[in-house]
Amino acid sequence: MKIRYKLYSAHAFLIVSLLCMVIEVFTLKNIYNKNLNEILLSNEKNLKLYKFNMMLEHLIMPANDYLISGNKKEKEGFIVESEQIWIWFQNNEMLFPSNQKMYNEIGLELKSIIALGNKILQSGPSNLSKPQNTKLMYEMDHKAYKIHDIIKIYIDIEMKKQGQLSLNITKTATLINTIIYLTISGIMLLGAIFVIFLNKSINQPIEKLTRAFKGVSQGRWSNVNLNKRTGELRTLAVEFNNMVEKLREFYDEMDSKVNDRTKKLNKLNAQLRTLAITDGLTGLHNNRYFYEMLKLKFEQVSKKKNGKLALFMIDIDNFKFYNDKFGHPAGDQLLHKLSHILKKMCRKSDIVSRYGGEEFAIIISDITPKRALQIAEEIRQKIESSKFPFYEQVPGNKITVSIGLAHYNSAYKEGKKLVKDADTALYKSKNRGKNCTTVFNDGMKN
Repeated sequence: MKIRYKLYSAHAFLIVSLLCMVIEVFTLKNIYNKNLNEILLSNEKNLKLYKFNMMLEHLIMPANDYLISGNKKEKEGFIVESEQIWIWFQNNEMLFPSNQKMYNEIGLELKSIIALGNKILQSGPSNLSKPQNTKLMYEMDHKAYKIHDIIKIYIDIEMKKQGQLSLNITKTATLINTIIYLTISGIMLLGAIFVIFLNKSINQPIEKLTRAFKGVSQGRWSNVNLNKRTGELRTLAVEFNNMVEKLREFYDEMDSKVNDRTKKLNKLNAQLRTLAITDGLTGLHNNRYFYEMLKLKFEQVSKKKNGKLALFMIDIDNFKFYNDKFGHPAGDQLLHKLSHILKKMCRKSDIVSRYGGEEFAIIISDITPKRALQIAEEIRQKIESSKFPFYEQVPGNKITVSIGLAHYNSAYKEGKKLVKDADTALYKSKNRGKNCTTVFNDGMKN
């Protein structure tokens, strides 16, 4: 009877230990889900902020275009875009629940941009040459970049927060496994203690149980077969087998969920990174990524002896005429098809970006000036011979581009100067009659 009471006591201890373990694991599971939900919410906020950046870029373009062309549609477009972005901004105040100051600062800058745009619209069309209008356009761009920088700071804070939450998730999963293993080890220790006090008649089955406990603690989900035994020991073996089965199912389920959530999280992070560096219309890299890679490539080439680096600035000729005559959807199709040509004609290691509007930039490393000029001409000729929508109705019955080309040398101290020189060469191509390539030299004035 004493043995029976001891076995009953051991049975009760096993059940209590298992219940405690299950309760603790479910508690940690709730913490895990909470952290994961916070990460998903943070990702959703970041996606909305990227959308706000795109809306801001669409807001600025109609005011600048109206000042150049005088098209009333651009004026109406600015009014519609300003109303939409302001309503969207007011309805999404919850994106900054912990930073009201940042929300207010963005709101003030957005009001200033809308006010500057209205001033430009009031000045009338075709007044780009007036210094005050140029200043207003510059101020609008400056405030837009300021908002971009504020949002980037907030996104960086959210990304750091996600990193900490991911670390918490990993720690929680590790703690769950540790609790399971410690509980099983504790149960195994109890079985070992009872082996010492039990008589030889039940020593063998107890040893079987002990080996089974040890196997489970090491991840081997094996059952105990005591079919030849009766009474308490067989009951104990049955309970143990049931426990092992439940633990196996629970562990498999947890492992599957952790793997699924981890894959989803990695996929979301990859999507966010792609959105952050990709131009939504053309699929090329955007302006921000262009400058990041220009800085990196410039640092690399400046450390090499006789380093080679070329920068192309490409602008579509008569694009304003094309856009006004055939509409923005046709202009978007033209940009998309031309971007595909640029990407197809460049190497995977080349950085092909949409610099802004109808202007593109290409960074090519380890290339001689002669070969760079050949590639530029190949690109120009390919575009000239391609059949774009409505190409027969534009001047010259073809779509063409002007290209400015600048090469790195030891006199350059920063990448922005390379951009400036390539841009100077581009405008030289425009002045030469368009549809040509110009290589920058020291005789050109910026």
